Amino acid sequence: MKKQNAFFKIISAFFVVGILVSNLSISSLFALDEEVIWISTQVELETFAEEVNGGNNFKGQCIKLANDINLTADDQVDGKPISWQAIGYSNLGSNFFKKWLNNFNLNLNRNKSFEGTFDGNGYSINCNIANFDKINEKYIAGALFGCIGKNGVVKNLNISGNITSQDNSFALAGVCDDNFGLIENCKVRANIDGTVGASGICNCNYGKINDCSFNGRVTSKDFACAGIAGYNYSVIQNCTSVATIVNCVEKGLNGDNTFNNPESAGICSFNYGNVLNCTVNSHINNKNLDSNFDYDSYILNQENTSWNDGSAGGVASTNNGLIENCSVEGSLNAYKLGGIAAKNYETIKDCTVNCKMTGAIVGGIAAQNVAGDQRISHKLVFWKQGGNLSNCTVAGEINSFFLAGNIFCEDYWNDIHACVQDCTAENLSININNK
Repeated sequence: MKKQNAFFKIISAFFVVGILVSNLSISSLFALDEEVIWISTQVELETFAEEVNGGNNFKGQCIKLANDINLTADDQVDGKPISWQAIGYSNLGSNFFKKWLNNFNLNLNRNKSFEGTFDGNGYSINCNIANFDKINEKYIAGALFGCIGKNGVVKNLNISGNITSQDNSFALAGVCDDNFGLIENCKVRANIDGTVGASGICNCNYGKINDCSFNGRVTSKDFACAGIAGYNYSVIQNCTSVATIVNCVEKGLNGDNTFNNPESAGICSFNYGNVLNCTVNSHINNKNLDSNFDYDSYILNQENTSWNDGSAGGVASTNNGLIENCSVEGSLNAYKLGGIAAKNYETIKDCTVNCKMTGAIVGGIAAQNVAGDQRISHKLVFWKQGGNLSNCTVAGEINSFFLAGNIFCEDYWNDIHACVQDCTAENLSININNK
């Protein structure tokens, strides 16, 4: 029995030493107290990113900024720009696949997400990033955080600067790439210049974005371009977008005479969740359409290009969820355009629009109001009745080269299953110039 007790004491001693050694890299690199890990320098922030990407998700721990940090990743080493390695990543395939795996708490050991609390403590990270590092062979995250997990929280953080990329194969964002947790009270004041997508807060939201704001410029040459999130599968609420959003400012990326298929919006390009109590005062421009375009020029443009479904909305370009109690001001400019959403497949209610809208197919609330989205890759509920517009008001000015409607563009697509109730457009002027 004494020999057994001695043996267990030895094993216990090795176990304690193992714990101390495993935590050595954290405690020696960060200022650590009983409850908080403090970060105050760029080196510490980089080390924190390496810890998360190495498998430490910091679940149950709080990381706080102790002061402002200047994060620069554009210095030269051996003639090559230094890269920023995003904090965590979610290498789970398509957006729909990620959402499905997240709902069933499956990650197939391919996730390296941040599961703790990152409290900016009111301080700022000034990002001047021109190059992003591949965390593994397949995954690049063009943001400060690559993946915030279901238990993860990023809050009270200010981000400023310029976020661009020398690699045109991925989208950029101000705070994170994939969010499964909570982003709260974060303010981004920056210029974000992407190629295949750019968003002020995050690219794909599967969790919650609350009380956040973006102020700056978001630019992309294709796909999703938005003030808050490119794709929303959950909840965005109480957010503000004061931005210049420009998508597809050039012709096709392949050098031909075609445009790409951009979808731009003040809040989120594609909404499959809930957007609540958000405010937009932005200038959104797809394809550089302008009110001086006459009808003959418009027809010629259609004959000489393909991919003519560039869309924009004050809140969402495509809505497959709920948009409620949102307001839009500013100017909107796109081929297919809606004051709230270019294409509405479900519900828009209690929203207001007061802005200048210019395009080919324009509706004060929605250009296209249709029941049911048939894209099975995003929605499996075919029987859900959508296309509902209720208690919305429109004011301002519509200039169209083809078709326009004060609430929605009825001449473009009159769906008998769609519904419009208690919507008004009392202070709206409509000008159609197709001759």
